[in-house]
Amino acid sequence: MKLKHNKKRNSAFIYEALTRCLTESVVKKEYDRKAKTIAILKEFFHDGSILRKEIDLYNSLMETHGLDIPLAERFIFESKKDYNDLNLEEIFNTQSSMIKKINKDLGKDFFSVFTPNYKTYANISHIFNKKTDAKSRVILERKLVNSLISRIEERQEDPVQHLDALTYKTYVKKFNEKYEDGLLEEQKLRAVIKKGIAIILEKRKKYAQQLQEEQQVRTVVRHMIKEAKKANIKLHKSTGMNALEILVTSTNFLDAIKGEYAKLTTDASQRESFKQHIMNAIENMFARDELNREPDEEEQEQEAAKPESNLAVAAGDDLEQEDDIGVQIAEALANLKEQTETRDERGISSFAVMSELDRTGAIAAKRAWNIVDELIRTELSGLPNEEDRQTFKQYLLWNFEGKEDPQTGEWLPGYFEQWEEEISGIPDRA
Repeated sequence: MKLKHNKKRNSAFIYEALTRCLTESVVKKEYDRKAKTIAILKEFFHDGSILRKEIDLYNSLMETHGLDIPLAERFIFESKKDYNDLNLEEIFNTQSSMIKKINKDLGKDFFSVFTPNYKTYANISHIFNKKTDAKSRVILERKLVNSLISRIEERQEDPVQHLDALTYKTYVKKFNEKYEDGLLEEQKLRAVIKKGIAIILEKRKKYAQQLQEEQQVRTVVRHMIKEAKKANIKLHKSTGMNALEILVTSTNFLDAIKGEYAKLTTDASQRESFKQHIMNAIENMFARDELNREPDEEEQEQEAAKPESNLAVAAGDDLEQEDDIGVQIAEALANLKEQTETRDERGISSFAVMSELDRTGAIAAKRAWNIVDELIRTELSGLPNEEDRQTFKQYLLWNFEGKEDPQTGEWLPGYFEQWEEEISGIPDRA
C-alpha cells in the first residue's frame, strides 16, 4: 500500500521539526535562527490556535497505550469526529501562512529534516483525511489499534544503541572485512549510513537533555540570585545611606570595579594607578554634580529680582521688542559659553587621565568607569537634599578608602585593601 503524503500539510510533523530546529540552533549557538523558530512556534502553535488543536489530536493518538480493542476503536472514531469538527479551511489557510513564513525565515530545506515519528504522523494524517480510500483507511486504523492496545514496554524493542566514534570506526572496519566480496557497494553504504544515523540521533538526544537540564539550573540560579539581592538590602536612617546600599548590593557597581582591578596582576603600580583614577573620578563626579546644581539657584534669584514692568510689552513696540529678545538671546549664549569654558578650566569631568600614573591601570579604570558612571549618577539624581548627598558621598569614599572605627579605634579596610589582600595575600596595613 503506497499512499502519497504531503509533509508540508502535516502540522504534527512541522511542529516536531520546529522543536528539533530550535534544539539544534541552541546547541550550535545560531541565535538568529533560534529567535525565528520561537517566533513561528508562538505565532502558529500557541494555546487555543487551530493548529494546536489539530496536533493535540495527533498527540493523543500517539501517546495513548494499554487500551482494549473496543476502546481503542472507539477512541479512533471519536478522534476522527473531533478532527472533522475543526474548521478544515482555517487549518489549510493557517498552514499556508506558516509554510510561507518557514520558507522565508528558515529556508526550504527545513522540510527535509529527519523526524523518527514521521511515518506515524503520515498514517494518522491519512486516517483523518476523508479522501483516503476505504481499504487504505481500514488497514491504517488497524495498525493504529495495535499501537493503542500495546503497552509502553512492549513498544521499546530495538532501542537505539549508543555508539561513540571509536566503536563506529571499528564496526565499519569489521563490516568491510566480513562482507567485502559479498555485498554491493550500495548495500554496504546503506548499512554504514544506518549506523551513522544511530550515532547522530543518540548525540542529539544527549544534547537536548543537557540543554534542558542546564536551562532549568539557570532559571533556579537566577531566581536565587534575585531573592538573595532582595534579602541583602537593609534600610538605614539616612536616605543617602539607602541610596548607597542599593548602589552596592543591587547593581553590578562593585563587580565592574573589582573585575577590572583583579585583572591587574603584573605590577602593583597598575593597581595603584587604577585606584587613584577611580577615586579621582568619583571626587570629580561629586564636584560636577554640585556645580550643575548651582545655576538653578542663581536663575531663581535672578528671576525673583526682575521687576514686574519688564514682563509687560507695549503693543506698538513689536520691532523694538524683537530686537531686545535678540540681544537677550545673544547675551544668554555668551553667558552659557563663558560658564562652560569656566567649568572646563576648573578641570571638572567624569574621568581624567593622570599621565604620571601607570597607563595600563588608567585604561582598566576607564573601562570600569564607563559602566559605573551612570549607576552613581542615577542614585545622585534622586538625592535633592544636600545632607543626603553628603552622606552618600562620604560613605562611598570611606567604603573604598577605609576608615577608623570612631568607637574602637580599629581600622576598617576599604574595598581596595580587601581586594589587594585577595590578590597578593598581604594587606597594605599591618
